[in-house]
Amino acid sequence: MKQLFFLLILLYSNSSFAKAFNYNLKAATVIDFSPFVIKGHPTKKGIDVEIYFEVCKRISANCSIEHIAWDQVHKKLKLGTVDLGFAGFKTPERLKYAAYPKYSFHQSTYRIFVPKSSTLLVDSFKDLNGLKIAKGEGQSLGPSFDKGLKEKKYEAKSYSSIKDMFLALDRKEVDLIAGNYEQARFYLKETNQVLNYKMLEVNITDAKPSYLMISKKSKSYSKKLITEINSALKSMKDDGSIKKIYQSYVEPPKKVRPIFE
Repeated sequence: MKQLFFLLILLYSNSSFAKAFNYNLKAATVIDFSPFVIKGHPTKKGIDVEIYFEVCKRISANCSIEHIAWDQVHKKLKLGTVDLGFAGFKTPERLKYAAYPKYSFHQSTYRIFVPKSSTLLVDSFKDLNGLKIAKGEGQSLGPSFDKGLKEKKYEAKSYSSIKDMFLALDRKEVDLIAGNYEQARFYLKETNQVLNYKMLEVNITDAKPSYLMISKKSKSYSKKLITEINSALKSMKDDGSIKKIYQSYVEPPKKVRPIFE
């Protein structure tokens, strides 16, 4: 009798827990892309991870994250074996299998980094001619940059981490880094090297929004879910929550113009 009593309490507790949430959502994201997704840091989870869990809280969702390779994130979104993925640019190809909220997680800005002692000046893509440029593996720096690469006006070397980019710059294997602003600034801040380098006063590209992606094959996919995610992100933007999370990792970038020809 006593065992039956405890079993009923357990069943009731589990039922009450399930009813406490409107959704059970699983997201996939990269293994590490500091400061947006961080694994192994003693106190920081990452800008996008913190935004994701705050969205979950505001829509009453029980949420989890799976850290996998970026190509696998998109494979799982296509199959619907995860409900969400983050954070990705909006492209025609991705819109075939994922829906996007109106509001982004963050804006990706790509800046030029050089040693503090460098006298290099870059005012347009023409000033890149003849230079060796470090960039991240799989990172797109826009059609103007790609056009110059195709025409062999300059050379781009791809690196798997921001650390490797700065090491290559130190070894003079490259002349400059065309890197994600937040990624570079967070790395330099964490390694106490901010004063060793400088950013040039131009962007490689315009700021590009990166979004939470919602699998169209997910069992949780619905217009209601998208509406609620939009409402949560808007309220976070309006009340300053997104800005507060962002600024706990890096200072906002100074607005400068892109180097379009």
